[in-house]
Amino acid sequence: MVRLFFAFFLMLLSGAVSAQERSMKFGKVSVKDLQMTEYQLDPEAEAVVLGDIAEARFRYNQERGFQLVFEHHIRIKILKKSGYEQADISIPLYRSDQSAKEVIGNIKGATYNLENGKMVKDKLSSSAIFEEQASNNWFITKFAMPNVKEGSIIEYTYDVLSDYVQHIREFEFQKSIPVVWSQYTVTTPEYFNYRVIGQGYHPFSSYETKPTLETFTYRWKENSDQQIRGTTVGHRRQLSNEYESKSTEYFWLAENIPAIRKEPFMTTIDDYNNKVGFQLVSTNFPGEGVKNIYNTYNNLSKTLMERGNFGKALERDNFLESIIALFNGLELQQKAVGIYEYLKHELNRDGIHTIFTQNSLKKTLDEKTGSVGDINLLLIAALRQAGMTAYPLILSTRSNGKPHPVYPDLQKLNYVVAFVQIGEKFAFADASVKGLPFGMLPTKCLNGKGWLVDEEVGKWVDLQTDAIDKKVVQNKISISESTVFMEYEIQNTKYEALDKRKTIVKDGEGALISDSGNNLSGWELMDSQIGATDSIYSPLTERYSIKEQNGDQFGGLLYIDPFIIGKAENPFNNDERLFPVDLVSKTERLYLMELEVPDGYIVEELPATSTFKLPNDGGSFSFSSSNIYGKISIVCKYSIDKVLFAPQEYPYLKEFFNRVVAKQSEQIVLRKST
Repeated sequence: MVRLFFAFFLMLLSGAVSAQERSMKFGKVSVKDLQMTEYQLDPEAEAVVLGDIAEARFRYNQERGFQLVFEHHIRIKILKKSGYEQADISIPLYRSDQSAKEVIGNIKGATYNLENGKMVKDKLSSSAIFEEQASNNWFITKFAMPNVKEGSIIEYTYDVLSDYVQHIREFEFQKSIPVVWSQYTVTTPEYFNYRVIGQGYHPFSSYETKPTLETFTYRWKENSDQQIRGTTVGHRRQLSNEYESKSTEYFWLAENIPAIRKEPFMTTIDDYNNKVGFQLVSTNFPGEGVKNIYNTYNNLSKTLMERGNFGKALERDNFLESIIALFNGLELQQKAVGIYEYLKHELNRDGIHTIFTQNSLKKTLDEKTGSVGDINLLLIAALRQAGMTAYPLILSTRSNGKPHPVYPDLQKLNYVVAFVQIGEKFAFADASVKGLPFGMLPTKCLNGKGWLVDEEVGKWVDLQTDAIDKKVVQNKISISESTVFMEYEIQNTKYEALDKRKTIVKDGEGALISDSGNNLSGWELMDSQIGATDSIYSPLTERYSIKEQNGDQFGGLLYIDPFIIGKAENPFNNDERLFPVDLVSKTERLYLMELEVPDGYIVEELPATSTFKLPNDGGSFSFSSSNIYGKISIVCKYSIDKVLFAPQEYPYLKEFFNRVVAKQSEQIVLRKST
């Protein structure tokens, strides 16, 4: 998916817009803002950003070279208790090793409240600031603002000093709460050529680029020869000079930015909110000439396969021979599934999501625990040792956002799985997820495309397959002396089965039965059975027997709802939608019902046959009913045949489910015969 959206392009194509830079001084909070009880442009907002300023610029350090300085100052008004989470701050920092890292500093914060008409200030204590390690390379600085109440204003500032000039820190103008104003200033020296990468639907109030001058002291060493007592001696001398850089200053200002809120079937708001970032394309240092830095995914493949904690780790696989021997003599498919199930059973995930190994693959196997990278690279090594073609496939999980299709960024590629060739077909495999069948990916991984890491055949691979998530509901209805009996059998496949098995593992079968019985008001559950709970390659079956004493009768009429269990719901309730609908998979739902009309009753009303479709082959619905010699049959089927729906298709999708729900709400009406 192209992530450079219309509003961002419109702003760039329109040229420089006169900038109106704002300022915000720490501690200068107005009483008027403290007295605010709601934000007029969004009365439902639980909090609002009053101002958000960031600046990125370069400095030169003799020991470390050019470094990036990122300064951030934000002020937020808390309007409701639900907005307290805005006071819990997390700032991610990346460190590849001791020689390259991001360091946070100058953290300052305060909370302001009105007490007896006077402003009271509570400072952020240094003891409230701590750091957590999320993985080998990611560290998170956290702190919670003090004494937060409804009506509080919080503000904090910090700096990040970074050695990673390849990417200037991304800045988000739009958040999950509305923003009154937000601005970002970036100054880049002429030695660095960056590509601006942005996205968003909300237009900027101001945008400007202008030339500016900066002075940097640049030092280097040069070889030279010197005559000493008639002998030529080579040595290196250190030279320095001050360079006046013809830098470029970028400036963005956005005002009255609406909150971007999570909607059903949306990957993450980070895929759609207004933000900008920079990627380094080339450098042009004095005396060095132009050097292309621009990376490609093919170059990324080469780099990864040469790393000791990725590609090189796959070469050390002799310790796997005893495992491979367990599956000798099996056909290729059986062997692949056998190795996969063995490792999935033996290994436990430690909670770290990274594409790299944290330990050697042998240590992972010996200790029976590891990260996603440890487990799935071990799986790839084992499949290769068994004579199969298997590749690492790196991707970004749905909550992490979609990776850019052209400009690789390892921060946007946080998960790795196996991509296995079996005959002429390929299959996914993720041994880090218990209960996941071979050939499926966890739903968090169904996020567009993943990159197949190989120096020769590297390519993008669709993560959503043609596999259809099917559910079949069969209902047999009988009536005896005005008591209605229903016997349901539900067959769940793919992700429907996976989710229900997770429920059983977590909370037991009773939780699944209870969930299915939530809509049984007035009905009595007589019996229930759950089958194939452990057979993950078979449909999970549910069987329920229910009855309604005396039925739903009125004036000699008996009303029967054939969709008591398994009835469709409409997940799309908003009037409009700005963002695509990104489903997990294609789906199909089939409902079959049979009813013998009892003696003493005749059919008064039967739901009519109906069919309709979504535009652009997006899905279809069919409903048929018949009464043949006193035997009523209903067949209801609907399918969603696409995974991604554009915003302009949303009204059709919403109306489609409205009609499905309405049709499944129609009842069979029987009347007592005289």
